[in-house]
Amino acid sequence: MMPTMCFSPARLSKGRPRLCHNRSSDGEKAICYLSGSDGFSDRVRFPIPSLLFLDLKMPKVSGFEVLEWLQKHHGLGTIKVVVLSSSNLPSDMQKARALGAHDYRVKPADIDDMITMVKDIADRWLTG
Repeated sequence: MMPTMCFSPARLSKGRPRLCHNRSSDGEKAICYLSGSDGFSDRVRFPIPSLLFLDLKMPKVSGFEVLEWLQKHHGLGTIKVVVLSSSNLPSDMQKARALGAHDYRVKPADIDDMITMVKDIADRWLTG
């Protein structure tokens, strides 16, 4: 399981956004972060992300449930959501996209490949 990570451009550096990130160990904490509840109300310290990396298999609340929650909160509609999952099932990919995921990637086993993938995703969704 990979924690949910929220990325927000902090400021531009050489024309590219510098990223700050916050991790949630489970889907329930991700929803608390996104909603600004349970200690996450300070939006200077806990900004609304521009990019959300979301795992499907998280404790307490699944990635699918987080996507469903996001659909109901239209004020968060500007967040780009990328699912990073170990599942390559077409049904999981279709469900995630139907629930609003902008992209779906299968996590590679190699850490260097994962780093490259995350950089590519950030370049695509944060530099517009």
